[in-house]
Amino acid sequence: MSNSYLRSKGPFGNWREGGVARPPGGGDNDDMEPRVKALEDAMVTVRDRLTKIETRLDNMPTKADLSDAVHTQTKWVIGIGFALMMAGIGIAKLL
Repeated sequence: MSNSYLRSKGPFGNWREGGVARPPGGGDNDDMEPRVKALEDAMVTVRDRLTKIETRLDNMPTKADLSDAVHTQTKWVIGIGFALMMAGIGIAKLL
């Protein structure tokens, strides 16, 4: 291997020994440990939030539950309206 090859420029500047290019910023993973540690610490918060969301979703009504509630409420409103109408007619006949 010639010295000119080791001194030739690659896409990231001068080649290192052995011809492997270093990326910008040095290419070592010295700064990765704190970043990974921060991500692992944040995962605790993410996991807690996800648990809270899943708990809320378990207690949420489904579309079928909402549909049944609307139908039941509609039946009650119509029934009470009919009962009030009949009571009004009955009172009017007595007078």
